[in-house]
Amino acid sequence: MKKSITLLMLLFLLLTLSACGSNTSSKSPASTPPMEVKTEEIIDDYIRDQASAEQKYKDKNIKLTGKVIRKGQFENTSHFFINTGIKHASGKTYIMMVDYPTDKVNDVNSVKVDDFLVVEGKVVGIVPQKDPTIISIQMKVNSK
Repeated sequence: MKKSITLLMLLFLLLTLSACGSNTSSKSPASTPPMEVKTEEIIDDYIRDQASAEQKYKDKNIKLTGKVIRKGQFENTSHFFINTGIKHASGKTYIMMVDYPTDKVNDVNSVKVDDFLVVEGKVVGIVPQKDPTIISIQMKVNSK
């Protein structure tokens, strides 16, 4: 009887230890913080070298800071935008646009032109426009 109780206790202890050990491998790695960048910096990088800027920013999470210049709705989607920068160089117009999905319209409405904006999202990169002299650099805000 003592042997069977001891065996049961040992079996219980082994099962408990193996169950505890299996949780350690399922921990998720810490996410990397977004790259902090000012609107002027990202536009200047695209003016200097579009290919290098695309490599540096495209599909990267960034924390963008800039001034609200204009707000509106995209012509080809139901999404809204905030324009945080515009610069003319070499016959082209470079525009930084922040893309907000429809469910984030309150975020767009809560800011006014000339407000300072800090927003996190993923850079889409250059989005082709009808006018080839307009270089639209876009990022999508993070969904939570």
